[in-house]
Amino acid sequence: MLSEMKTRRAIYIQPKIQRFSGRDEAAMVETLRNMDENTSLRSPADMSEFQLDRDGKTVKGGFRFTAPAFNQAAQMLAPGLSKLLPDLAGTATVSDDKDQLVDSAAAIKFWNDIVDLRFPLFQRHRLIRNEKEKTIEGLVGHTHQYLENWALYQEAATALRQQGLHAEMYAATLVGRLFSVWFRVVEPLFVTAVAKERWGVYHGFYFTNGEATGTAVRGTNAVFTPKGVCLGNYRRYGKRVTHTGRDFPMRLMQAFSDVCQIEMPVETLQKGVGRLAIRSLGFSASQSKTARADRIKKIAISLSGCGVIARLANEVVELGLGAGRCYGGGDIEISRYINTPDASRTLLDLYVPLLGMARKVDTRQREKLECAAFNILTNKFTL
Repeated sequence: MLSEMKTRRAIYIQPKIQRFSGRDEAAMVETLRNMDENTSLRSPADMSEFQLDRDGKTVKGGFRFTAPAFNQAAQMLAPGLSKLLPDLAGTATVSDDKDQLVDSAAAIKFWNDIVDLRFPLFQRHRLIRNEKEKTIEGLVGHTHQYLENWALYQEAATALRQQGLHAEMYAATLVGRLFSVWFRVVEPLFVTAVAKERWGVYHGFYFTNGEATGTAVRGTNAVFTPKGVCLGNYRRYGKRVTHTGRDFPMRLMQAFSDVCQIEMPVETLQKGVGRLAIRSLGFSASQSKTARADRIKKIAISLSGCGVIARLANEVVELGLGAGRCYGGGDIEISRYINTPDASRTLLDLYVPLLGMARKVDTRQREKLECAAFNILTNKFTL
């Protein structure tokens, strides 16, 4: 009996990740509509809608928490609970040598006892559930103005049309309830040569909405290059709209309209793209190890100043010196180009892995990396 109890048990599941290209617009629209049709937004009736059975499903209804929803709920109940319980249950345990240190039954009992004690905290919120998938996908407060992802897509597309911008859906991602969509203007801003390659640089837009997170709706101007997308910072080139107030729909429409009317610094961008393969990263052949380390640290600090977390900032700089402009997301490039002299490295060798890394991380960190890339193009990045 003891060995049966001390087993790993998933007390949440990871949200589904779906990616769409411009060719998949019809499939994306159908996905968003189906999600809306199967969504319920309701106040919890009793604690059994949160308490779990031995299989990790809710006692009432048999729903499974997604990881973001569980983290939300656990943080409401007690600080640190979102990390403790998954580790105790074995949900978040990676190494096999911890098998004897997990006890899913104990974790679930602890969770149910806490829910029993602090259930009133949940009565201030509404549950977002997918009735078809039988998943709990988030919680929002009673004053939260709910915005469906399908509605966000419609509002963004409408704003672009009303401003006379010939832009098409370029790509979109849906991670659980977190939706991000990119639009690209059909005609390029300019075409130029970068390191003997022909680059078409396009103007575009980025919009994102988290139905289940309660975070602000965000939209900003974007620059599309052959190496990735750069995002203008929200304060200068975009807008944020909080999900509060009766005037939320009006503020949302106005924000999207404002984003579409912001003027892009085309001449500055042209100069910035032209500078990529010319501007040195500041290394030299005669540099001491100490000076090299200081230089690496300074570039990483500049990335951190753009909001990039320290771990990613350091990794990007190391990739810039290792693979540089040849980075494609794998280890082959790093090993092949590791002997390239530091002195020959330019902004392009930082820019390419910066945007390559952006495609591998979560939405929030991706935005930070892509904003850093925009700063490089607009000469706002300190070397």
